Amino acid sequence: MSNKRPNTDYVVVFSSETKEDDIGLNEITKKHRAQGFFKVAYHYIVRRNGDIETGRAEQEAGSLLSSGIINNSNSIAVCLVGDSTEHGLPNYTDEQLSGFRLLVNDLKSRYKLSVVGYSDVDSSSHSPYVDVELLLQAGGT
Repeated sequence: MSNKRPNTDYVVVFSSETKEDDIGLNEITKKHRAQGFFKVAYHYIVRRNGDIETGRAEQEAGSLLSSGIINNSNSIAVCLVGDSTEHGLPNYTDEQLSGFRLLVNDLKSRYKLSVVGYSDVDSSSHSPYVDVELLLQAGGT
């Protein structure tokens, strides 16, 4: 069985739920392995200084979503390091949002896709609400 993603229709945005901590690929990989994943579950991680770290290979299927319209075989997972409130008010930095917008613009230039937050995909999730439109609005994406 191949773990290659057959379609790329969505970017699903996750929060690391780490408040002010600036964690990255190494820390998140350790966390995901402790949770039973073979490796990091995100394709990209956007750190608080705006740096973008590559996790899972972009062409590889994800591992965080269950079956449904938006799932592992048609989406790219992006993690914003930090947190947001239940009202979608982010604590992400300006540099981070700039890096996030650059990443989304790059992905949109290569794929015809929609950008959604994880809580939009899984309403039963306890993950913080990420208002993707708000995060992209100021950047003109």
